[in-house]
Amino acid sequence: MKMVPLGEVATLGSGGTPKRTESEYFGPGHYWLSIADLNDGYVNTAKESLTDAGLTNSSAKLVPAGSILVAMYGSIGKLGIAEVELCTSQAIAFAIPDPELIDTRYLFNYLLAQRPDLQNRGRGGTQQNISQRDLKNWTVPLPPLDEQRRIAAILDKADAIRQKRRQAIAHGETISQAIFNQMFASHNWNTTIQNHAELKIGPFGSALHKVDYTYGEVPVINPMHIVNGNLAPNPNFTVSEAKAQELKSYRLIQGDVVLGRRGELGRAGIAHSENVGYVCGTGSMIVRPHELASQLMHAVLTSTRMRTHFRNESLGSTMPNLNLKIVGSSPCPEFTAQDSAIFRASISKVHALTKKHRTRLLVADTLFDSLQSRAFRGEL
Repeated sequence: MKMVPLGEVATLGSGGTPKRTESEYFGPGHYWLSIADLNDGYVNTAKESLTDAGLTNSSAKLVPAGSILVAMYGSIGKLGIAEVELCTSQAIAFAIPDPELIDTRYLFNYLLAQRPDLQNRGRGGTQQNISQRDLKNWTVPLPPLDEQRRIAAILDKADAIRQKRRQAIAHGETISQAIFNQMFASHNWNTTIQNHAELKIGPFGSALHKVDYTYGEVPVINPMHIVNGNLAPNPNFTVSEAKAQELKSYRLIQGDVVLGRRGELGRAGIAHSENVGYVCGTGSMIVRPHELASQLMHAVLTSTRMRTHFRNESLGSTMPNLNLKIVGSSPCPEFTAQDSAIFRASISKVHALTKKHRTRLLVADTLFDSLQSRAFRGEL
């Protein structure tokens, strides 16, 4: 199959960020995306917008609908397709496909399949990144357009099954959050997280280097490995048992809550029995509850109120991030051991049903991965 650089079939560029000190640059006008707005699907809104003045006085550019959006920092390879005209921060590259050469959905699916390789290309210390040059030179298999569309249709159909499973899981999470709100929204949030948990940030770059990563050994949990309240390890992000022992103070025990401390704030997952011994990654933080059930601490950290608090208190503009002080001093509702037990019992049935949906999602994911792998080897 013919292979061509991405720069030959699409026009590439990236965005920018106006000065935060200029309030007139932010407001109604043009959707302005950060990496947190990317959803691996169609994007038609953003948490922030730029005015005409903000667009003019920055390197942000208007990107047409149909453009593919690619995260270059932190969550490398996170994707989106612009459904409306918008602009982005400098952490996001855009690719405008040439419709005479490449199908948009085909290119999107190919880049989705390439995410692990894009992540492996990442460079830098605390925050890995790739460059526009990397993307322009990234090779893409280029069958005839009709074949591209056929491949895209097959993968989109398989992906639709996965999305239905994910929606069912998300519905379960919504019910759990509603139970939490009903029980604790009216409580006094006058204590703090550090009063109820031990906190520890994952190892700094000096302790865990890119060269330490192996394949298929002890999983390392970075924010991108926290999915729907659970830990979803990637075999490309593991370390040897010897290295894991060097990092033993960062290894997980059952009941730990792993909190992503950069990018999408309020993303957290619970370490279950099968996750014991995993290593907390650089971009994550261990929240180890003292007397509280893990489910309740997870609900606190992922609540709408806490997500808003994290956004307001976070550091950094390109990639919002949290530190020990911010998380430790964050408000937490007052509750008793009885409250915790009632909450755990209330959500147990919801979690049992959600577990079934996750098993079905795993089957759908396996099918999709198989089709994806065959498609871009010319075997579909």
